[in-house]
Amino acid sequence: MTAEDFLGAFENYRTELESAAPRITGVVLDRDDNALDGVNIMASAFARNDGPNSKDVTAADGSFEILVPDGQYVIRLGRVASAAPGTPYSSIFFGLSYSTRTGYANSCGPLTAIEAGTTDLVIKVLPELLEGVDDPPCNEGVPGHYVIESTVFGPDGEVILGDWGRLEGIHVSADPLAFGPFSQGSTGIGTDGRARVAVPNGRYVLEITEYDFGEPRRHVGWHGGETGFTTDRAQAAVIEVDGEDVTGLEIRLPANPKDLPTIE
Repeated sequence: MTAEDFLGAFENYRTELESAAPRITGVVLDRDDNALDGVNIMASAFARNDGPNSKDVTAADGSFEILVPDGQYVIRLGRVASAAPGTPYSSIFFGLSYSTRTGYANSCGPLTAIEAGTTDLVIKVLPELLEGVDDPPCNEGVPGHYVIESTVFGPDGEVILGDWGRLEGIHVSADPLAFGPFSQGSTGIGTDGRARVAVPNGRYVLEITEYDFGEPRRHVGWHGGETGFTTDRAQAAVIEVDGEDVTGLEIRLPANPKDLPTIE
């Protein structure tokens, strides 16, 4: 057999294997059912973190096709993420997980498994989540969830930064006054000190905690009082979320985060 014949036979064999392989197909849309092209999408083995991982990029009509071995998979969408604040380059981080329960991909999913051979998936995502360089709050973009956004300042008016991924700095949590999900956000590096928390409609107070990497979190206060910060639970401001985002809140700390006393 000549080299040319061998290569031709191998290509035919590869094509036959590919045509018989299971695949996962679907389309990626925004909330208004517009197709999203150029979206990086990955199928990861559900039971293991070491693979296999198979990837594709959506076409102009939002469609994708991923060839996978038999098994269960988690579908993740890629978003732009910088390696560190101020770095001149970015990479694709597959941090948006598709949930069969909601039909949406966001930063917390929750993770749900689909079988190899699943076709005609419809995955919706808030396009902004594909472009952000910082971790979006859990459930952002899912219908019925709205963002509470606040900015945290230090005693001299400086913006306070934090890093939710490393559990460092000041973090802001939305605590529901009635039974409901507990959501957490952070004043993330690169977000100008903004804390963003995505929650369903309801009434909330913002709890403020301080993290030092490797140490237990410390509860230091609530949003409220005259400066947007109080250590008195009775003065905590009640935030009403009713069908739209709540923005423009300011939290002004009376001291550097590490110097704030712990509230037991």
